[in-house]
Amino acid sequence: MPVARYFFFVGGVLLALLFALDAVLPKPPAADQREAGIELPGQRIHSDRKWPEAVVFDTRVPTIIPAQLAKAEAVVPVPATMAGVSVTARVRDAFAQLEPAYPKRQQQKL
Repeated sequence: MPVARYFFFVGGVLLALLFALDAVLPKPPAADQREAGIELPGQRIHSDRKWPEAVVFDTRVPTIIPAQLAKAEAVVPVPATMAGVSVTARVRDAFAQLEPAYPKRQQQKL
Protein backbone atom coordinates (compact mmCIF):
# COMPACT_ATOMS: atom_id res chain seq x y z
CA MET A 1 0.00 0.00 0.00
CA PRO A 2 2.64 2.53 -0.93
CA VAL A 3 0.05 4.74 -2.67
CA ALA A 4 -2.09 5.03 0.46
CA ARG A 5 0.99 5.82 2.55
CA TYR A 6 2.02 8.48 0.00
CA PHE A 7 -1.38 10.21 0.14
CA PHE A 8 -1.40 10.04 3.95
CA PHE A 9 2.09 11.58 4.19
CA VAL A 10 1.53 14.30 1.56
CA GLY A 11 -1.93 15.13 2.97
CA GLY A 12 -0.49 15.49 6.46
CA VAL A 13 2.30 17.79 5.22
CA LEU A 14 -0.17 19.98 3.30
CA LEU A 15 -2.48 20.24 6.30
CA ALA A 16 0.42 21.21 8.60
CA LEU A 17 1.57 23.79 6.04
CA LEU A 18 -1.97 25.25 5.89
CA PHE A 19 -2.13 25.68 9.68
CA ALA A 20 1.38 27.20 9.78
CA LEU A 21 0.59 29.72 7.03
CA ASP A 22 -2.69 30.68 8.70
CA ALA A 23 -0.86 31.51 11.91
CA VAL A 24 1.96 33.45 10.21
CA LEU A 25 0.23 35.43 7.43
CA PRO A 26 -1.93 38.49 8.26
CA LYS A 27 -5.67 38.23 7.91
CA PRO A 28 -7.31 40.00 4.94
CA PRO A 29 -8.91 43.39 5.66
CA ALA A 30 -12.38 42.23 4.61
CA ALA A 31 -12.45 39.88 7.58
CA ASP A 32 -11.71 42.79 9.95
CA GLN A 33 -14.64 44.82 8.56
CA ARG A 34 -17.06 41.97 9.08
CA GLU A 35 -15.90 41.52 12.64
CA ALA A 36 -16.31 45.24 13.30
CA GLY A 37 -19.91 45.18 12.07
CA ILE A 38 -19.38 47.34 9.00
CA GLU A 39 -21.71 46.35 6.20
CA LEU A 40 -20.75 47.38 2.69
CA PRO A 41 -23.37 47.73 -0.03
CA GLY A 42 -23.52 44.92 -2.55
CA GLN A 43 -21.80 45.56 -5.83
CA ARG A 44 -24.12 45.75 -8.80
CA ILE A 45 -22.79 45.26 -12.28
CA HIS A 46 -24.76 46.79 -15.14
CA SER A 47 -24.25 45.70 -18.70
CA ASP A 48 -24.60 47.78 -21.85
CA ARG A 49 -25.92 44.78 -23.75
CA LYS A 50 -29.65 44.93 -24.39
CA TRP A 51 -31.31 41.55 -24.67
CA PRO A 52 -34.48 41.09 -26.73
CA GLU A 53 -37.74 41.42 -24.90
CA ALA A 54 -39.28 38.31 -23.43
CA VAL A 55 -41.84 36.47 -25.54
CA VAL A 56 -45.17 36.25 -23.76
CA PHE A 57 -47.70 33.62 -24.81
CA ASP A 58 -51.30 34.49 -24.02
CA THR A 59 -52.88 31.20 -23.00
CA ARG A 60 -56.26 32.70 -22.20
CA VAL A 61 -57.18 32.96 -25.90
CA PRO A 62 -58.68 29.69 -27.22
CA THR A 63 -56.67 27.93 -29.87
CA ILE A 64 -57.82 27.96 -33.47
CA ILE A 65 -59.67 24.78 -34.32
CA PRO A 66 -59.69 23.95 -38.04
CA ALA A 67 -63.05 23.41 -39.66
CA GLN A 68 -64.12 19.83 -40.11
CA LEU A 69 -63.26 18.60 -43.57
CA ALA A 70 -65.74 16.53 -45.47
CA LYS A 71 -64.78 12.87 -45.37
CA ALA A 72 -63.60 11.75 -48.76
CA GLU A 73 -64.66 8.36 -49.99
CA ALA A 74 -61.77 5.92 -49.85
CA VAL A 75 -63.33 3.63 -52.42
CA VAL A 76 -61.56 3.86 -55.76
CA PRO A 77 -63.55 2.45 -58.65
CA VAL A 78 -61.83 -0.29 -60.65
CA PRO A 79 -61.09 0.73 -64.24
CA ALA A 80 -63.47 -0.78 -66.75
CA THR A 81 -60.70 -2.49 -68.73
CA MET A 82 -59.59 -4.56 -65.71
CA ALA A 83 -63.05 -5.45 -64.43
CA GLY A 84 -63.54 -8.44 -66.71
CA VAL A 85 -59.97 -9.82 -66.46
CA SER A 86 -59.26 -12.65 -64.02
CA VAL A 87 -56.68 -12.46 -61.25
CA THR A 88 -54.33 -14.98 -62.83
CA ALA A 89 -54.30 -13.04 -66.10
CA ARG A 90 -53.38 -9.84 -64.26
CA VAL A 91 -50.54 -11.66 -62.44
CA ARG A 92 -49.26 -13.02 -65.75
CA ASP A 93 -49.32 -9.53 -67.26
CA ALA A 94 -47.41 -8.15 -64.28
CA PHE A 95 -44.68 -10.79 -64.66
CA ALA A 96 -44.56 -10.17 -68.40
CA GLN A 97 -43.75 -6.51 -67.84
CA LEU A 98 -40.81 -7.27 -65.52
CA GLU A 99 -37.33 -6.79 -66.93
CA PRO A 100 -34.73 -9.48 -66.18
CA ALA A 101 -32.27 -8.71 -63.40
CA TYR A 102 -29.30 -9.99 -65.41
CA PRO A 103 -30.01 -9.31 -69.09
CA LYS A 104 -26.58 -10.56 -70.30
CA ARG A 105 -27.07 -13.99 -68.70
CA GLN A 106 -30.47 -14.28 -70.34
CA GLN A 107 -28.94 -13.51 -73.75
CA GLN A 108 -26.13 -16.06 -73.31
CA LYS A 109 -28.55 -18.90 -72.59
CA LEU A 110 -30.49 -18.22 -75.78
